[in-house]
Amino acid sequence: MTTGFKKGDLTIRNKLYGDRTVPAYVKDGVGVSRIGKDWGVYHVSGGVEVYYKLQRPRLEDAKTVAQQVIDLDVDWTLEPGDKRFEEKFRAVVGSIREIADGAPS
Repeated sequence: MTTGFKKGDLTIRNKLYGDRTVPAYVKDGVGVSRIGKDWGVYHVSGGVEVYYKLQRPRLEDAKTVAQQVIDLDVDWTLEPGDKRFEEKFRAVVGSIREIADGAPS
């Protein structure tokens, strides 16, 4: 279920080009934002993509991927660098790829 996403802002970190703030739909520490024609799923507090270029034409599809990411055993509200976040995130990277690859296109 993709309810509970709220409109907000997300700051995407980029060391080369600088940070930029974009509109996003946010829930439980995960954000969905569209850059050009591609949707991305982001870790809000870190400003980094969890999965980018989903190439899903619909917002609802991107929210479905984001909800599946939220449902993984990770506290997405923790900051990057927090040992608890880093350990859990490393453990689910393969699952994130499977979720994004299996989403409707």
